[in-house]
Amino acid sequence: MTSFSIKSILLGIGIGIIITSISGMIYFAGLDPIKDLSENDIIELENRYGLTRVSPLTTESPQETSQED
Repeated sequence: MTSFSIKSILLGIGIGIIITSISGMIYFAGLDPIKDLSENDIIELENRYGLTRVSPLTTESPQETSQED
């Protein structure tokens, strides 16, 4: 068996990472994951995973937001 140098191993790993990232970018370039989801589908997924929708406007009194020293 021949001995592999650490430079050759690191070069092979680096080339593998670059090829994988380029192929991933090409594959995902044309995908739009939320294109086919309707508002009802999104709400169903939120409920399934236990997520809550946050309103853009919150009603907090100034006493709740201020911190006491």
